[in-house]
Amino acid sequence: MAFASRDYAQAVFPYSKEVKHIASTWHTDTEYVNQFLAPTMLLRRCKNRLPSNFCVDDSTIQEIIGQRRPLHEEIKEGKIYLADYSFLTPLTQVSGRGFYYCAPIAAFHVNDDGILVPLAVQLGQRPGEVWTPKDPEDEWQLAKAYVKCSDQQADLIHHSLLARIVEAVANATLRKMPSFHPVHTLLMPYFRPILAMNMSSREVLTLVEKITGINRRQYSKIGEHLYRDFHIDQQFVPNCFEAVGTHDPKKLPHYPYRQKALRAWDNMSAYVTDFILAHYTNNDDVMNDEEVQSWVREIYRDALPQYDAEGYRYSGKIRTVNQLCTLITWMVFEASFRLPALTTNIWERASVIANAPLVMKRTPPLMKGLVQTMTLMTSFPGRLEAPSILALCTLFQEFASKFRAFESEGTVNNNKDG
Repeated sequence: MAFASRDYAQAVFPYSKEVKHIASTWHTDTEYVNQFLAPTMLLRRCKNRLPSNFCVDDSTIQEIIGQRRPLHEEIKEGKIYLADYSFLTPLTQVSGRGFYYCAPIAAFHVNDDGILVPLAVQLGQRPGEVWTPKDPEDEWQLAKAYVKCSDQQADLIHHSLLARIVEAVANATLRKMPSFHPVHTLLMPYFRPILAMNMSSREVLTLVEKITGINRRQYSKIGEHLYRDFHIDQQFVPNCFEAVGTHDPKKLPHYPYRQKALRAWDNMSAYVTDFILAHYTNNDDVMNDEEVQSWVREIYRDALPQYDAEGYRYSGKIRTVNQLCTLITWMVFEASFRLPALTTNIWERASVIANAPLVMKRTPPLMKGLVQTMTLMTSFPGRLEAPSILALCTLFQEFASKFRAFESEGTVNNNKDG
């Protein structure tokens, strides 16, 4: 049953200030970008030219940004950014059973004030119609809704992949490290909530399939694709931002997640280094610690891809204190910062159905001029689906609240705000 009138734009449970804020601003491009950036693992700077399958020309760009500058100059100055959801292509096979997805490409532009603004959206990987902020409001809102739906799915899939990788590392720690070993002592407080979360999340997969129409095999197929492109050397901060061109605050000034991640990484790195140096005085101590070396070998065998981004095989050996500190810092960062960040406030965002739909109920439009208010109303999940979606989001948000949070003073407590 679809929402009547524009009830899809109202909060289902408008109890908190944040939900009320989203209910009043969800339709704006500013709120759309703010939620996309907090956090995202998909934003990449366009370094040379737009993808050949993304049909945006100079005239369209100039009309939107209001400048008579060629597109290649905007790209050269680092002002064009992309979010490519091509890895979600398997989800398009779900379409036709009351659940509809797409694998969109979204383009963004850094304006003269240093703010990232939406530029264009293409609802598929094949060259086709492109929607922009200059289109009629209902058409632009529907195009953004499909991107938001894809973004929700991307966050859940990335969360699941990272949680499984950390779980494999935790299992290696339990198998190879005695409980009195300093590495075990340092890591296990962060790993235990993840092990519990993964056990609980497996029990809600049936609910996920019922709500989204996506089964475990389809999620696994996407996860396998992402895992092949997962390189540990590009996961370290700030390498992860440098790899996608979002590291430079001069080119992309407003990127709150980057600033928080850099600050968190620095604090964690300082804490981990002090802790490790209290037990390892030089590189030989690390090299001669058979428990550490056995632990690392199992991690690279069972948890992490064995090749880096350049195709070189990892040695599966830790040779220096610095390498050990960096690897442990990454583990603490994933467990206490990145994983909870992916699902923090997911309930508040989903409380306004049009703001962050987990599934769409109509086929993505193929051309402009076909979207009407009724089309928009019936594209979102209806009243019957909304409670189930919010129940699922509640579970994910509760998982995030139980993560072990890292504080700058070197203490730990329950993470309440991500």
